[in-house]
Amino acid sequence: MTAIAHRLATPSRYGGDAADAFTVIVPSLPGFAFSPQRPSLTESPQTHEIWHRLLRDELGYERYAAHGRDLGAGITSRLGEAHPEAVVGIHLTAVAYDAAGSLPRSGSTSIPSRRGPRRRAGTCTSRAPARSH
Repeated sequence: MTAIAHRLATPSRYGGDAADAFTVIVPSLPGFAFSPQRPSLTESPQTHEIWHRLLRDELGYERYAAHGRDLGAGITSRLGEAHPEAVVGIHLTAVAYDAAGSLPRSGSTSIPSRRGPRRRAGTCTSRAPARSH
């Protein structure tokens, strides 16, 4: 994933146009890598809400795209369902199955399509005005 993040953040290093660069934010799931485990998984806010607050309230992104795999695919799906006004698209590398082992019915958990000026499929990035901290 870090190789993709580097290519999206600095496309000019890989033969692309610097104008196509994205800000890439790679949050760590609670209890993995750089984040301590949450005291309780049932307490509010849930991880998808924490990520939305991070992107919107702390970093100032009004709209963003998200990527998820493994556990992150479920969190990313919830993020898109909970905040369609902010999430321009999601990219998943895992598909959830129900308890019987079958895929969800088509349209059962659809996310409203939003057309924007520059949509890119398969990114885990967002664009927002630069902010000084």
